[in-house]
Amino acid sequence: MATSRSNGIRTTPPAHGEAPGGRPDRRQANRLRTGALCQGDRVASAGWYPDPQDNRRLRWWDGATWTTHTADQPVPVASAVRWHGIGPALEAERALTPWARAVVAVYPILVVVNGLTVWDSGPRWHTYFHWLRLVIEHPGTARALPRPPALVSPWVYVVDAVELSLQVVFLIWQYRAAVVARDLGYPARRSPGWGVGSWFVPVVGLWMPYQAIRDCLPPGHEARGLVLRTWLSLIGGAVLALALPITFFWGTGWGWYLEVALVLVELVVVATASRVVVAIDAQHRVAALAAAGGGAPE
Repeated sequence: MATSRSNGIRTTPPAHGEAPGGRPDRRQANRLRTGALCQGDRVASAGWYPDPQDNRRLRWWDGATWTTHTADQPVPVASAVRWHGIGPALEAERALTPWARAVVAVYPILVVVNGLTVWDSGPRWHTYFHWLRLVIEHPGTARALPRPPALVSPWVYVVDAVELSLQVVFLIWQYRAAVVARDLGYPARRSPGWGVGSWFVPVVGLWMPYQAIRDCLPPGHEARGLVLRTWLSLIGGAVLALALPITFFWGTGWGWYLEVALVLVELVVVATASRVVVAIDAQHRVAALAAAGGGAPE
């Protein structure tokens, strides 16, 4: 079987029956899409390489197969990155990685603690909803009704403040990880800054932050599915936490079931989110080391 080489890279199967201008015909394009990309006798590592279907473009090779991600030349190519370029950004990310792992472990626990506090205040919520119903049904006597008690304990505000500080740490880490991914040439839907800012935008905050974190990993990476499971668990936990006080409108019985469900969901977040942070850190270190030709420091 013939083999074509370009800059030490060969693609198999060969471009047999190419159309003029270096473009394979449709049948051959399908074969090239699934062909192995090799450097010497080894399969090439993930990165941007000349598109076997169009030599004017680059296509992302995920280490096992060609993906649908393409780009016009020039583009940041992982194999051309040198340690003096990626090193400072990678070190900044790694400096916060242990803190990010601590955040994703502690934050779900605080969510559960907040949920328990709300559940414990269930009778006060029920009294409040009863008072609110009377105000709506008999607005003329609203001033004569006694004010309902405080809904939550002051400790809730303390927990909220801690949660906010943890979120800030995580967002800084996310930004730094996205910068490293960009420098490595990984395709991304959002810039590092917009990936962080999307957390605070209504509606789009339901999916854009997930995309930003997912794109810190190259296409085809197995941990991308883990990012999705973590994100869906976070959304589920947020829905349960918001629904918990509403159930007290009908009484306090349903609150217990929602609190149990919240605990289970947050356990999933603890189990998966830490693995996501570790996977991103490991991928970036390995990719930067490979890009530097093995000369990057540990």
